[in-house]
Amino acid sequence: MKGFALSVHRWLFHIAPPSCVKGRQEPTSGPYVPFSRVPLESGDVDDEKAWRLLCNGGQNGLALFILCLAIWKGLRNDQFFGTHADYNSVLSDVKWILDEGIRIKEKL
Repeated sequence: MKGFALSVHRWLFHIAPPSCVKGRQEPTSGPYVPFSRVPLESGDVDDEKAWRLLCNGGQNGLALFILCLAIWKGLRNDQFFGTHADYNSVLSDVKWILDEGIRIKEKL
């Protein structure tokens, strides 16, 4: 996993709801490991805080993350680009975050 891809992986790891990355270490290389799919109702207070940040925007919001995905997809330079499987795994997590965020928005 190259520089940009690893940076995105680390960033997402740090802003993820804690129960979704429970038991894992901060990523230091590839491949990208998708989130555990833990719904808000199964989490704790820290998960709720993380979901609020993801759903409400700001420097760690999902809109900025989607922008990073667009940049990542547009780059064809080996210095930045992880594997196609890494990108698809990240995209799968973003889809789940969006679906879950829409589902829980009324609860936050």
